[in-house]
Amino acid sequence: MRRPSELNIATLFGIPIYLRISWFIFMAITIFGYATYLTQKTTYITNWTAALTTSTILALLIALGVLIHELAHALTAHLFNLKVHYISMTLWGGITRSDQGRPLSSILISLAGPTINILYALLLGILEPLTTEHNISLGILLASHINLLIALFNLIPVYPLDGAHALEAFITLTSKKRSTGIFYTALIGLLLLPLVILFLVTSENITSPIYLLVTAFLSITLWKNSYPALQRIVTQKSRNYPISAAKLSRKTIRISPETPIQEFLSTWNHHDVPIYQKHDTIYWVDPAVLTSIEHTGPNDDQLLQNLLNKPLKTISHPSAPEYIPYTALHLDLREHFYEYHRKQVPDSIHTSEQPIAWMTTTPQKQQRILFYQDFI
Repeated sequence: MRRPSELNIATLFGIPIYLRISWFIFMAITIFGYATYLTQKTTYITNWTAALTTSTILALLIALGVLIHELAHALTAHLFNLKVHYISMTLWGGITRSDQGRPLSSILISLAGPTINILYALLLGILEPLTTEHNISLGILLASHINLLIALFNLIPVYPLDGAHALEAFITLTSKKRSTGIFYTALIGLLLLPLVILFLVTSENITSPIYLLVTAFLSITLWKNSYPALQRIVTQKSRNYPISAAKLSRKTIRISPETPIQEFLSTWNHHDVPIYQKHDTIYWVDPAVLTSIEHTGPNDDQLLQNLLNKPLKTISHPSAPEYIPYTALHLDLREHFYEYHRKQVPDSIHTSEQPIAWMTTTPQKQQRILFYQDFI
């Protein structure tokens, strides 16, 4: 949904592109700020008109670089059939909002932006010698260098930069848990943050008030994105946190699918969830259904009474094909029950009447089961 402070400038491949009011601030600061710098701090441009020409070319090419950076994210997500909600151009760059994908697609989506900036910088580097007008040529050359710096800066694995999202997705891919990806990425980001700050403050531009302001803003932004992410996972890892796969999973009991329901009920402890395996699929029987059948009386539904002599397989359901790690945290469970993991489950396995159940395995190789109703 468009905010009042945003202007919808285009829609590409069904993706709305917005300009925030702050984007115009960025353009004004770049154009007039850099033109002032050129006239006051350099000897090769003293004419205000020439300085404005160079700074305007620079601002427009940087803005174009930010736009194609975000388009690269968006179109790569589009290739993976992920819904892209919008692209927004802001004071500090751009934002692309899309649905969460699988870890491999997330890696490619994250790296698409910096990659296109590098290619764009190389293209500008090729075009610069072909331009005869000095002021325009200087703007193109500076834009080429800045786009290369944007790409390299974005690859630093500190939230909210693309490098952090790529690293998070890679760790998620190898560990099978997004919480692990976030934990180590945030930790690495906090360890790298002092180095990033040191690099910024030792620059020759450190005496510039604007540079100091930008440095302070970037440092605070990097901290505010990394520390809460780490704190969130540490909280979910704590012993007292109530939601995890280990705490919500239920014990199971292996059965023969041909066992009559009435016979099973005579020995059932009313806690363990009956399961059996057929080929590569684990099937489970809903304890609530078993309890309903057990308490049927002569005046109850004839269908329920008839079920007593049926085998357990007649009331069984297939579980999701993918296992949930036993060490999965709240965040990981959300992805299985609500987000991209759930979208991978075949429609035949879940219906509106019967939610998905997921299997998990303890370190002692005991199979347990997780139900949606236990999570919500």
